[in-house]
Formats: sequence, structure tokens, C-alpha cells
Amino acid sequence: MTDKETVATNRKHEAADAHLRSAQAVNGYHLKASDGIIGHVCDFIMDDKSWVICQLVVKTGHRFTGKEVQVPVSNIDRISYEQSTVLVDLTMAAVEQSSAYDAAPVNLAA
Repeated sequence: MTDKETVATNRKHEAADAHLRSAQAVNGYHLKASDGIIGHVCDFIMDDKSWVICQLVVKTGHRFTGKEVQVPVSNIDRISYEQSTVLVDLTMAAVEQSSAYDAAPVNLAA
């Protein structure tokens, strides 16, 4: 395969996968509310039956004094991969008032 053919093939694959991204790639992205940056994505919550991501876990505030909250994916307006930012249709106050994230393991056998 020539260099031109390789480049064309790579571009074709990139175009086909334009909306397919790893969830891990979004880990660490800033979370931008309608009125400013509020924190960063630090984890995901998946539905154990459908394997669909249903919540983002967002670390708000300062690195040591902040808290982790859950933000439903239904509030995501868009993701900017170029700016490493998840934009949501919530205010900063609404994100801060979201349900706290509890990292305690769930016993599914019970």
C-alpha cells in the first residue's frame, strides 16, 4: 500500500468512528455548566443490565475540599474533544446540588 493509500484509509476510518470514543478518554475532562467550569469528570456509573452509561461522576470544587456528585447523562449538551470539555445544560449551582456520589461497593449477591 502506498503512503497516499494509507493516509486515505486512515482518514476513512477516522470519519467512520467520529462519534465513537472511549469513556476513559473523557475521564478528566472539564465539566462546563451553562455559567462556567464547575469541575471534572472522574468516573462513570453504568446500568448493570443494559451496560449503558447513565451518570457521570463529577469532582467539583478544589482538589482536596471538593465533593463528587452524579450528573445524569441526559443533561449532557455536547462533548468537545478538542477542548477536553463536557458541556451540560445545568447551572453550576444545580451541579453542586446534584446527588452525592457514594463509592461504596454494591453487593449484587444479596
